[in-house]
Order: sequence, then C-alpha cells, then structure tokens
Amino acid sequence: MQLRASNKLYRARRGKMIAGIGRGMAEWSGLPVWLVRIAWVLTLAPGGVPGLLLYLVCWVLIPKEPAYTTL
Repeated sequence: MQLRASNKLYRARRGKMIAGIGRGMAEWSGLPVWLVRIAWVLTLAPGGVPGLLLYLVCWVLIPKEPAYTTL
C-alpha cells in the first residue's frame, strides 16, 4: 500500500458519488476508495451532524481536481 499516491488533495471529477471528496482522499492517501467511503459513513453514525459538518467543510476547502493533469 502506498502512503501517498498524489501530491495534492483534490475533489475528484470522475467516479465521484456526491462531491468527490472520498475518491479524492483515497487517491491522495493511496487507500482503497471503498475504505475511505466507509470511514465517511462511520463519521455520520453518531448522530450525523459532526460528520456532515466535516464533509461540508471539506467540500468548501478542498479544491476541485484540475480538468487535465500533466505527467
């Protein structure tokens, strides 16, 4: 497992479910996307408000992935 797959944290444009935060974090960290999405669901479990607020903050603060990337 890689520690970091990408240098920058972006909200994903492709393969996203809501805002692309889960996929973006998975690509950035090198973790499987399903694991990151389960972690987000678990933050919603204890009443929903803390996880929802954290998700909204990430949505506002994390920039969207550029339309194209150079290698």
